[in-house]
Amino acid sequence: GTVSDKVVAQVPVKMNFRTNLLGNLLTRETKIEIVVDEKFNQPDENIILAYDAASLYEAVKNVTAGGEVVLKNDIVLSGKSIVPTDVVFNGDGKSVVAPAAPVDNGLVCPKGNVTVKNLAIKAEGQQTVDNKGLRALYILKGGNYVIDNVTTTGTTYAINVNTNDAVTLNVSNTTLEGWTSYGSSTEARFENVNFTKGAYAYFRPYGESYLKDCTFVSDFKIDFSELVKNGNTITFENCKYAGEVITSANISALAENYDASVAVFM
Repeated sequence: GTVSDKVVAQVPVKMNFRTNLLGNLLTRETKIEIVVDEKFNQPDENIILAYDAASLYEAVKNVTAGGEVVLKNDIVLSGKSIVPTDVVFNGDGKSVVAPAAPVDNGLVCPKGNVTVKNLAIKAEGQQTVDNKGLRALYILKGGNYVIDNVTTTGTTYAINVNTNDAVTLNVSNTTLEGWTSYGSSTEARFENVNFTKGAYAYFRPYGESYLKDCTFVSDFKIDFSELVKNGNTITFENCKYAGEVITSANISALAENYDASVAVFM
């Protein structure tokens, strides 16, 4: 018989996983060579794991558009964590603890198109009722933002959108403690969101707003003033305030600066 070379190209392999090459070998000296493409040192998927503050800062620095940062432990931040554009920040059920001051020590989004999910954001230390309090989610540029299954605790500001750019904000299955506010060029949708009291208990929308299956604790302030100034509306669908369904009949007693012209009930 004869011995011939056999080349098997494009064998699927994955880092830290076993790949089996099956076949029959002759009972003589056999040489097997495995050549791994030099690009293999890059992950198959643009997912970077973070185990502590140092690796988290490296992750958000190195992740590229379309990628994902995944927390593997609860992490105490030493300062702000900047989330790049076109990235998913996945807490994977873990938490980040941010210093109480300065204001931007939470998750800062300097550019658009970011998803934050499955995460608890906690403030370290006593929050103050002023502009120095921690902003858990601080959005500074236009784009699309998705917040899903996130809890903010001990925060002065839960969500703060500080830009005149066009922003689409979708928040779901989330608990927001403190102040939530966004500009007139923001279109926001909240579904199954609990608004709870922190250093503040305030919801002041400027832009078009839609709330479905949301709850507000008692003494929470819903301020209509900026909606009226900017000619934008707010829609309530099956939302409750202190356990009571919000309707056109009771909203004037529950909200500040109420104006019927900007309120829609479904």
